[in-house]
Amino acid sequence: MATLAEINMTLLDHAIRASNKGTQDFVNMLSQDNPLEDIVYKEGNESDGETVKIQNGLPKVYYKRFNKGVPPSKSTYTEQKFKTYRLAGATVTDADLARKGGQINELRKQDKLSQIEAMQQQFSSNLFYGDELADMDSCDGLNKYYSTINPSQGPAARNVIDAGGTGNDNASIYLVTWGLHSCYGIYDKGSSLGVTHKDYGETMETQPDGSELTLFKDMTTFCTGLVLKDWRYSGRICNIDRSNLDGGSGASLFTLLTKLLHTVKSSSNGRRVLYMDDTILSSLDLQTQSLVNSGGGITYDNVDGKQVMDYRGIPIRKMDCLRVNEQRVV
Repeated sequence: MATLAEINMTLLDHAIRASNKGTQDFVNMLSQDNPLEDIVYKEGNESDGETVKIQNGLPKVYYKRFNKGVPPSKSTYTEQKFKTYRLAGATVTDADLARKGGQINELRKQDKLSQIEAMQQQFSSNLFYGDELADMDSCDGLNKYYSTINPSQGPAARNVIDAGGTGNDNASIYLVTWGLHSCYGIYDKGSSLGVTHKDYGETMETQPDGSELTLFKDMTTFCTGLVLKDWRYSGRICNIDRSNLDGGSGASLFTLLTKLLHTVKSSSNGRRVLYMDDTILSSLDLQTQSLVNSGGGITYDNVDGKQVMDYRGIPIRKMDCLRVNEQRVV
């Protein structure tokens, strides 16, 4: 029987299994301090995404009597298409400048790392704030699915906890259960884990003034997408008033987290992670100090040589991309 780790594979796990050194190095760099290290990935079932059957009705069951049959019944489903999007970056380095220091490969590597950092930031932003209606080249992020506290606007509103903020300096905390039954990432069918890299080597490029410039050039493309298969396993705390937190009169973050944990459907075969910005994390840490004597608050675990903050065994990730000026969610 497959273990949980073998089922819930990250993109890096896939790259290691595929023994693709180039893709492995790229994904490893892209995953540093990024949700990519948490996200369970699979190959999409289409060349541009994944179509998923989402259960919206359970089969009926009946009381059974002797000598009486049972009517047949089945679950009901709807199909939903989740698309992938592409991030691409071209790195150019002046060949003469690269040779001047005698470390051509090192200079090109530094340029590539800057490109990967830019991809990290865009990927993280899309994960939470992607909106296909606003940008057709993106995909819908978690904010789009957990965008209201009004159940009449959609069932996922049940998993959105209102912290009470009414201004325009609100923040959010997200709880995501990564797993193939709940929420996961995808790459295009038939692609090399969604990653392509082309090194064009040393090339000549015509400048606007007609002169020729010798450059080292390469291009990297990352194709990815997000599938929310079952909204019940993830959720959001919204309308956290930052001004009140800074002033010491804000909401009890631990009370809100407790409500969220008891609202979101638990799972024994998924990877649960909490995401918040540095301001909320700082306030959470400060509120912990008053709970130490009672054994509450956040704790620290050592994972792969790094200290990882967690709450009730759920890792906490600091996300710089999470906005601190969110409008009130209604």
